Amino acid sequence: MFADVEADIYVLADGDATYDASAAGRLIKALIEENVDLVVGVRDGGGEDAYRRGHRFGNALFNHVVRRFFGEGFTDILSGYRVFSRRFAKSFPAASIGFEIETELSIHALDLRLPTVEIAVPYGSRPENSQSKLRTLRDGVRILGKMILMHKALKPLQFFGTLAAGLGLAGGHPGGAGGLHLRKDRPRPRACRPRCWPWA
Repeated sequence: MFADVEADIYVLADGDATYDASAAGRLIKALIEENVDLVVGVRDGGGEDAYRRGHRFGNALFNHVVRRFFGEGFTDILSGYRVFSRRFAKSFPAASIGFEIETELSIHALDLRLPTVEIAVPYGSRPENSQSKLRTLRDGVRILGKMILMHKALKPLQFFGTLAAGLGLAGGHPGGAGGLHLRKDRPRPRACRPRCWPWA
């Protein structure tokens, strides 16, 4: 869609009526006046029915992971209410097909060091008789997997360095994977003489 639609400003919002449509004007105004490439609408309010405790915890956890991998970033990387500049939209190499898209958008901004801003927006419950497609465990694993893959692709030295350090620590510890030691006082097994099998 970003490739096909020609515009100077793009507004993206989840279509489940949980975000306040009237807040779009404030997000657009912030994009222009602050001269940034991305404005994120941070979810505010809604209560337990709209923003479940497990989803709040997962969002906080993923925010922490992104900060560790990519530096200081956002307080609500999974928000579905965003406004983009043309530069952001045309430089975004979309690869996600599910709920990982918000993570990919956030990391893209951090990787290119694009100026961003966050603005609190009202967040409410879904309309009655509607059901979320989000599956907490399944989609949480996919989001985390996307973060790891992007970390490997964008910061390979850091990724493989951390992996090598972890394996080195595990291998060097007596109780680790490489901590197998032979007792010196145990006799070494004698070499077995080859056998001649009937079918050989």
